[in-house]
Amino acid sequence: MAEFDLPLSELENYRPTVRRPEDLESFWRSTLEESRRRAWAPRWERADTGLALLDTYDLTFSGFDGQPVRAWVHVPAGAPGPLPVVTEFHGYGGSRGVAWQNTFYAMAGYVHVTVDSRGQGWSEAGALPTRTRTRGRPRCQAS
Repeated sequence: MAEFDLPLSELENYRPTVRRPEDLESFWRSTLEESRRRAWAPRWERADTGLALLDTYDLTFSGFDGQPVRAWVHVPAGAPGPLPVVTEFHGYGGSRGVAWQNTFYAMAGYVHVTVDSRGQGWSEAGALPTRTRTRGRPRCQAS
């Protein structure tokens, strides 16, 4: 089954006609204003991962319409001064995982922020979000 509709020669020269909606600027202006009105201060909580070389925080911040967005923030333990940051957005096909996963960048000396998509959450089968036994939590946990 073909994964495209046109032959390669036509695809190479294809120039779609995309019309910019007349209300595009006002749409985004009002959308951003509404999101700012519903925003709330981010919340941080230290996560007990059992990892001696990293400090991990469970970050919750407001996304669109004030909905909570969750992220792990991994910081090299005892690292001095400002550090470079790697922010990872997994999209709907992945998740931030559990607190002790995805620590490669932090182990390399970066602050690593690994963010769930709004309305999503970790869903590793049988995994625990921290070292405590909290099996069976819902996928998206609004705080």
